Amino acid sequence: TERNIDGALTGLRYACFVDVNGARPALVLMRDRFRARTGEAVTAEIVLAYDAVMLLATAAREAGSQRQAIRDYLASLGTTRASYRGVTGDIAFDEHGDPRPSYCLAEVTAQGARVIQSRGTQ
Repeated sequence: TERNIDGALTGLRYACFVDVNGARPALVLMRDRFRARTGEAVTAEIVLAYDAVMLLATAAREAGSQRQAIRDYLASLGTTRASYRGVTGDIAFDEHGDPRPSYCLAEVTAQGARVIQSRGTQ
């Protein structure tokens, strides 16, 4: 929304996968540390990429570095193993290997984006 200088996007609604302004403690910590180190605000892409890398590293540490072992570890999250607690929220998959859906409905305002409603996010 920093590019909404003339207000042309005000009122536009869109779906997002994470509320980067959320109050989840791990997200707040990451957001503050990122801004302190870079001077920039985090984006949804940054926090999602962070969670993906950390999840894969955890899977490799706990299950081993073989592709099938990592795949099995990921597939077990939320079924036979606890969900992975990422900065964006809990990461889990259903019995078919599909991710449990979580998303936000956001709206562009003159001050920035605001989350209107969320499902499965914390």
